[in-house]
Amino acid sequence: MRRHLTHKTGVNDKVKNEIVSDIFGKNGLLQQNDSYSYDERVLILRNVLTEKVPTFVGYFDGLVDRLKRYVFLPAKRHEAALPLNWTNNNCESINNIVKLSTGWKILKIPDLIEQLYNIVRLQYADIRRAIHGQGNHEVVQALRKHVISQMTWSQKSDAEKDDLTQKFLRAKIQKKRFQNAEINGRKIRNSEDGSSR
Repeated sequence: MRRHLTHKTGVNDKVKNEIVSDIFGKNGLLQQNDSYSYDERVLILRNVLTEKVPTFVGYFDGLVDRLKRYVFLPAKRHEAALPLNWTNNNCESINNIVKLSTGWKILKIPDLIEQLYNIVRLQYADIRRAIHGQGNHEVVQALRKHVISQMTWSQKSDAEKDDLTQKFLRAKIQKKRFQNAEINGRKIRNSEDGSSR
């Protein structure tokens, strides 16, 4: 969108930043509470753009439809799935690992792919070491049934080790199911294992 504003419509940086903020900013189009507010905000922005940058209106119309369909509505549907204070620290963490492994240098695509492949191989090696109790990581309690001793691991063939690793990666942590109950007018939740919450 910035490229279109700069090269196709030729707006100055101030107007470009205002438009970007009106759509993506803290109080922008994508921050509306519901679909009705989104559509209402689109009409207001369209009127403003028609006056300020009429050559951008056609692009804007297509953009807001795509944003609504592929960004706004899915985000509203899955709003409860993301924690309120979610951050992208995990993304930043792997981003830092990539930068450190490349020495902060820009790489050509094949070299970058090779570097990413090496990082993932190291992550798999860490997982395998955790399965047999070695390395820097420890398997969570819910997946401890997949942990084996170093002695047993060393006696396995490469195919068996791969199979154990794949089983571990496919394993799902079972969530406890709770049943609601009422005792003496007080609501409690009992898990299937009999403990009270």
